Amino acid sequence: MAQHFDLLLDRPQAIDALEQTLLQLAVRGLLVPQDPADEPASVLLQKIRAQKDRLIAEGKIKKDKPLAAIADEEKPFALPVGWEWQSLAEIGTWAIGSGFPHEAQGREGLPILFAKVSDMNLPGNELEIVRTNHTIDDKTVERLRINVHQSGTVIFPKIGGAIATNKRRILVRPTAIDNNCLGITPSAAMSTSYLFLLLSSIDFTVYQAGTSVPALSQGTLGQIPVGLPPLAEQSRIVTRVTQLRSLCFELRQRLAEREAVQARLAEALVQQVA
Repeated sequence: MAQHFDLLLDRPQAIDALEQTLLQLAVRGLLVPQDPADEPASVLLQKIRAQKDRLIAEGKIKKDKPLAAIADEEKPFALPVGWEWQSLAEIGTWAIGSGFPHEAQGREGLPILFAKVSDMNLPGNELEIVRTNHTIDDKTVERLRINVHQSGTVIFPKIGGAIATNKRRILVRPTAIDNNCLGITPSAAMSTSYLFLLLSSIDFTVYQAGTSVPALSQGTLGQIPVGLPPLAEQSRIVTRVTQLRSLCFELRQRLAEREAVQARLAEALVQQVA
């Protein structure tokens, strides 16, 4: 890719498409080689199911309705050896939003972040939610029965035009989310960074319902078939995607610099003519 920087700089709209192509290759097992020595994803799924069963027994999560097995015609592509098909709902637990009354808003410096869709746009929050415009304390959590989600949860918009932005953000500290957000907390046996890439590869607008106010539902999203690689391969995929995304970032920087030079030249020409 580095050899074709000039071509890509002439086609800036291709950079976003390039990143999405990288993600599609990654989640299909086509970006890094497989290692036969990796513990297969079938073992990883057993660990994920065992953790879910334990959380259900402890009363920390509710038991989901059983999902039908993924039929062959529902599998969009062939998986590499060692990978397994699984429904999205089975690889983690849902992170549900909470109501956020006006009287609880506007406080800063409290221990628990309260994230809205708009907070995804704050400087510094391009990948992780590190700050929010609103914070809450344990008393507010208890009084309003707010759901607080652990670090590693991946959140996204679930209502309105924000769905089309396909934003994904990772929580890095205990955080509540409002009702316009939804999230997935990965099993402890799975890589959070890989879940982020996996969710980023899916265009959620395909699954939204409603016309005037589009919305996403857990029932629909939970049935999306996803390919699950071995845990060791998840790590290799994340490393490779991170490297390639750094090149995409460099592309954008070079494009911005070139556009700035062109703008200065245009301004100088206008001044000369004037």
